[in-house]
Amino acid sequence: MSTSNKNITLLESIDASNATLFQKKYLMNEKPVILKGMGKDWTAIKRWSADFFRNTYGHVQVPVCYYKTKQQELYKNQAKIPLREYINLAENNISTYDNNVELPYLGGWIYHKEFPELLDDIDMTLPCFPDNWLYKLPSSISIPPTNLIIGYQHVSSPLHTDSFFVNSVLTMIVGEKKSTNGFAFPYICSFEWTRFIQS
Repeated sequence: MSTSNKNITLLESIDASNATLFQKKYLMNEKPVILKGMGKDWTAIKRWSADFFRNTYGHVQVPVCYYKTKQQELYKNQAKIPLREYINLAENNISTYDNNVELPYLGGWIYHKEFPELLDDIDMTLPCFPDNWLYKLPSSISIPPTNLIIGYQHVSSPLHTDSFFVNSVLTMIVGEKKSTNGFAFPYICSFEWTRFIQS
């Protein structure tokens, strides 16, 4: 399907429970698709919110990106700010936005190393996917299987290819994410890095 803008193609969508269709038509052909209903039973859907993270993990120093001025930095070199401060900024930036000031973007917090209990709130053994070989790599060369993105209006990441040419599963937890020049609302999403064995 396409819109009136010839450069925009709308993604197809299928029910997340149709694992066979997903694997044959989309996964094996490396074709993006929206999986409807994926994550609907996750605890994260009911629990993860701005207030939850502010009240429970607000003191934690989280890495933020400044893509316009610093490009893509190594994770360990990214600036860090308290999560509470970041969430407050995300909620209040719309009325105070200054186009000349670059805002921080929490574009991928590897949270599970510090707070593995959060993994209990999501299900990374989705029926759509076969074994993920990322879990079988030595720790010295592995990449994180999941990270957390918290975005808001006026922040975004540049066009890029994910590490190791992985297939990625982006699951919206709260809010709305737009793949245009900006984001309409504050949002929280779980981002899983995945690369699959194809037999």
